[in-house]
Amino acid sequence: MKRPIVCLCLLLCLLPLLPVSAGEGFTPYEAWCSAEFALPAAQHESGDQLTNAISHDQVVQVIGEKDDMLEAVAYVLSGEKKTLWLWKSDFTRVKEGDWHRLIYVKNPKAEDRLHLRRSGQRGSLSMGRYYTGVMPVALGPSRNGYTRVRLEMREGYMMTSYLQPLAIGEEPESALPLLLIAPKNRQAVGMKLYPWKEASNLGRYPFGETVKLLGQTGDWCHVEAPDGFTGFMPASAFPGQLRED
Repeated sequence: MKRPIVCLCLLLCLLPLLPVSAGEGFTPYEAWCSAEFALPAAQHESGDQLTNAISHDQVVQVIGEKDDMLEAVAYVLSGEKKTLWLWKSDFTRVKEGDWHRLIYVKNPKAEDRLHLRRSGQRGSLSMGRYYTGVMPVALGPSRNGYTRVRLEMREGYMMTSYLQPLAIGEEPESALPLLLIAPKNRQAVGMKLYPWKEASNLGRYPFGETVKLLGQTGDWCHVEAPDGFTGFMPASAFPGQLRED
């Protein structure tokens, strides 16, 4: 009889240390990052961890609280969600009517792509076209039908009517194609921070590796690798797999 009693005592001692969760009367809410960068303060028990920092104005879904920490769900650019712990002091609760909100690209057809434009005008220079499921960070309210957004290191404008708000408990739709790295020389392909040859290298990925296609800008593909890193690879790495337009 001693073992059950000891286990019960240990459980009672640990209960005050457990976070308040959504299943125990806690009402989830959204909060936006008011600091320039907020790195995970602790790794979640599931082992999930963001590969990138949470950036200024990025919105997370708060699902629990404990002392000065938030248990939050955050989304990376590809729409994949991660659960992690963050400091309360780095976040501000989203108020009704606030333009801070979770959004994702939603095109009317799966094969369609949404332009990231240099300015909030229809004829402005396109910086790339992105598939349904990509989750940019909103940087302000909609003006003249466009919302200023950030896609990691790049900022631009997207048509507001093609940016779908994501409510708590919903999952973003996704139509991100999978591409096989298969250059004709069968060599590994480098990933760049920006879509040009002189940009910083983020790593090399072997022939036969599969990546997610987020969007395309000129002769470069914005992709997410299996290790979670995102960057640009030349379109020549994916012969016969890309749209011709």
